[in-house]
Amino acid sequence: MNCERCNREINHNGRCLPCNYLYKHKAFFPGLRISDEYDKTHNVDLELVHKLVSEKEFKPSDKKEKVISKSEKIIEDSKKFKKCLRCNCELKDRKYLYCVDCFRFIKKYANIKNYKEFLMIFDLEDSIESKDNYIEFVDDMNKFFDLEDFSVEGILNNPSEYLEKVTPNKKRD
Repeated sequence: MNCERCNREINHNGRCLPCNYLYKHKAFFPGLRISDEYDKTHNVDLELVHKLVSEKEFKPSDKKEKVISKSEKIIEDSKKFKKCLRCNCELKDRKYLYCVDCFRFIKKYANIKNYKEFLMIFDLEDSIESKDNYIEFVDDMNKFFDLEDFSVEGILNNPSEYLEKVTPNKKRD
């Protein structure tokens, strides 16, 4: 395949990297070629292109976006609201992500590996509600393990180390 602007050989349809960079940032990228016909049809300033190609000064864009992972975003949000990520009860201290009750629940049931085991442990029958509950349960567990990077074995073998990271719930009526 070839670049539709400068006819350079590329591995995909469309334009090559230097041509895309020109159209996005109106700046030079190493390897940029002149293509007057294409630029005229796409309303690009020909003088700008000729100037960029003759000067060959590559100035990287300062607009680098910081990539925030899903777990960092959840932690950041939880610190703002001071709520347990699982049950949304208020936490006393911002450094904790889960209340003690939720943490103990997760610790107790972290070894559930499949839907049949889930039904058996919680004494449920196979139904749409049970499937929905299982999906929610798996999501809670995945969120917990993604955020804290805990291993199931680590939690089960040394729970006191992880309990320090949670605070107790307010007593419920």
